[in-house]
Amino acid sequence: MSAIRDALTQYVALRRALGTKLQEPARTLGQFLDFLEREGSEFITSELALRWAMEPKDVQRATWSRRLSMVRQFAAWLSTIDSRTEAPPHRLLTARRRRNKPHIFTEQEIGQLMAEAGRLASPTGLRTLTYTTLIGLLTATGLRPGKRWRSTDPTWTSTVAFSPFARRSSANRALCPSRTPRARLFGLMPSSVTFSARTAGPMRSLSRNAASG
Repeated sequence: MSAIRDALTQYVALRRALGTKLQEPARTLGQFLDFLEREGSEFITSELALRWAMEPKDVQRATWSRRLSMVRQFAAWLSTIDSRTEAPPHRLLTARRRRNKPHIFTEQEIGQLMAEAGRLASPTGLRTLTYTTLIGLLTATGLRPGKRWRSTDPTWTSTVAFSPFARRSSANRALCPSRTPRARLFGLMPSSVTFSARTAGPMRSLSRNAASG
C-alpha cells in the first residue's frame, strides 16, 4: 500500500501545482486508500471503487457519484503508472443532485428569528443590529442569503444582483412603498428611498438611491 499512497501524494502535489486546491478530493481519496487496505488490495478496481463510493447510507445518489468521480480521476492518472489500475467507467454511477424543498418562513417565524438575533451577545451591540437588519433585508427584498450584494455608497446607494431568471416584465417596474409592505414593517425603506429595477445584461440590478433633501 505504500506505493499507492506515494502515488496519491504525487497526484495531489501535481494537481495543486496546476492551480487546483483539491482539499476534499485529497481527504476523500485518503479514505478510499484506507478502504483498499482493509480489503487487502494493492491496486484500484472498478468493483472496489463502486462498493466504496456507495458505502455512505442516507445520502443522495449524487454523493455516491461524486465520490466515484474522485476515484475515477485518480485512477485514470494512476493507470499510466500501474497497468493493473482500473478506472471506473463514466456512466457506472450517474445522478443529479435533488434540491431540498425550500421552507417559506411565516411572519411569526421571521419575528421569532429577529427576536433571537436581537439577543446575540456583542460588546458593541453591532452584531445584534447587523443580523436583525440583514434578516429584515432578506425578508423585505426576497433576496436569497447566498446572493451577492454590495454597498457602493454609505448614503443609501447600493447595487443588488438579482437572479437572471426573474420575469423580464418587471425589469423597469418601480417598486413603490405599497408593493413592499414588509420593507415598511421592518423599517428598511424610509419614505425618501426610491427603488427601481433595470436590465443589466444577463443580470438584473436593483438600484436604491436616497432622495436628496
